[in-house]
Amino acid sequence: MKILTILAVPAIVGAMIVALLFSGGAASACGPQAGASVDVASVQAEPVAGYAHDRLVNAALIMNAAAALGMDRTAQTIGVMTAMGESGLRNLGYGDDLAGVTNPDGSLTCSLGLFQQQWCLGTWGTKAEVMDPTHAATTFFQRLAGVAGWQDLEPTIAAHKVQGNADPFFYRAYWAPAVQVVAVLSGTNAAGCAVSGDAVALSNELLAAQKAGTFTDKAEPGLIDAEIAPIASGKVTASCHIDVRVLQLLVAALHKFETIGISDLNRPCIGSKQNCEFSAHCFDPSTAVDFYMAGGHTLTGANQPSIDLITFIGPIIPAGSQVGQSDCRANAGTSLSLPGIKQIADTCNHVHVDFQRTTAELILPAG
Repeated sequence: MKILTILAVPAIVGAMIVALLFSGGAASACGPQAGASVDVASVQAEPVAGYAHDRLVNAALIMNAAAALGMDRTAQTIGVMTAMGESGLRNLGYGDDLAGVTNPDGSLTCSLGLFQQQWCLGTWGTKAEVMDPTHAATTFFQRLAGVAGWQDLEPTIAAHKVQGNADPFFYRAYWAPAVQVVAVLSGTNAAGCAVSGDAVALSNELLAAQKAGTFTDKAEPGLIDAEIAPIASGKVTASCHIDVRVLQLLVAALHKFETIGISDLNRPCIGSKQNCEFSAHCFDPSTAVDFYMAGGHTLTGANQPSIDLITFIGPIIPAGSQVGQSDCRANAGTSLSLPGIKQIADTCNHVHVDFQRTTAELILPAG
């Protein structure tokens, strides 16, 4: 069984990390965030995500190489993620010769530097060049830019297409710490698409997306008109309230995936009493949402688009939240590790998220 882990992140950098996550996959509706240059001399001494000062300096050099090429923050994070996986952000100097030299890891290669580029192939540069962090990173990013549609690929797949490593999912475990490192090194420049805390503003943004055809409903025709439009106009009727965190999550997902679709929000508002004895869809305000589509892909709770959505949601929602379709993933041979989040069984035609067991706020950029 394949197990994926969504890493918990410190609240102090939560908003910055979420801003990076907004741009880490499908193109964001808010536009790509420019890659910020880092003052290497000012890199902090305190470790970030377990990486000490010398390794953070290497991360900064990687980020600067991307910025010099005009690449965005997603590219920077992919570069840092790749170097974490290849070298632990260390500029490794072993593996100088193919002729009988055994590396500390037991391999016989000519791999060197942050990205373990094989100088002997004649395509990555000379020994000295692949040991130069800036040259190595620049070469990596030049090849990344040549990967068709790299911005729309899962980061580990994009890195794999550059590196040509055996396991295309090898880098997945390094994405979350890379996001954290890039966010901290970027400092105040890490702010991304803001998500408001005001229900009226959020609802109006969702209605604009509905008009543009990027926010749709299903199963209950008129769901958006019946439940979100009244909030936007300030004319919410009894039993039609929606928790502001649900609205925030919808807007955040819209920023990330550009198109989203929902199949359930507040059941009493549309006259439904289905499972209302226990469902968070029946609370006042409703604390649940069901996504049936994200990024133009239908969701089963277990397919890759569902995993992408849940991976995005994981660092945003507070401990005590619930995410559905655990049985669908188990049947598909996939499980997700979501620390602090309860996974529940549900039908395999959507992704359910609810906040009925927590009053904590989402970790989002301020609006």
